[in-house]
Amino acid sequence: MFFYIAILIIMVLFFIYKYQEFHDKISKQDSQNKKEKFEQNNNCVCVFDIDNTITCSHDQAAAAIKECKKNNCNIAFNTARTVKYYKDLDLQSLGLTHDDFSHFYVGTHDKLDFLPTEGYLHEHIAETKVKHLDDIHKKFNTKKERVILFDDNTLNIETAKKNGFSTIFANNPVCGLGFEVVSDIRRILFR
Repeated sequence: MFFYIAILIIMVLFFIYKYQEFHDKISKQDSQNKKEKFEQNNNCVCVFDIDNTITCSHDQAAAAIKECKKNNCNIAFNTARTVKYYKDLDLQSLGLTHDDFSHFYVGTHDKLDFLPTEGYLHEHIAETKVKHLDDIHKKFNTKKERVILFDDNTLNIETAKKNGFSTIFANNPVCGLGFEVVSDIRRILFR
């Protein structure tokens, strides 16, 4: 009789141990899932066009970059330039370094084997920019609305919006980002 009670106690202890082990495993997975969801919801990427967006209105461009970095947003560049070229930018005044250009996406219109109409070219650039935004969104595991495109071309802005991305139009009356750019960033990030 004592033997059966000892076996029963060992079995109960074994089941308690296995239950605790299973519970810990489930809790750990749940915690990891919550962490990943939190990171995805709080991750952001500021994606800048170059020409006529950050090549002028340096104060607003620098303020936008500073605000993005302050909010721990990743920085990327999505330009219609056909090569990775940014040596014409004053990186220091913009608050950028060469390391910030590790996520650099360029246009593809130089590879067309025919002379496109201007309208087609702009449409092609907008589609290419959205493809790059999709790559960026996947690369950083970020919700589309937490990827912000800064661009001076209305077609690029409209196409990005239609595809679920956030946008800030470079609407300075002269050239570049507007005076409200920092509040626009905050509006997007903290809605």
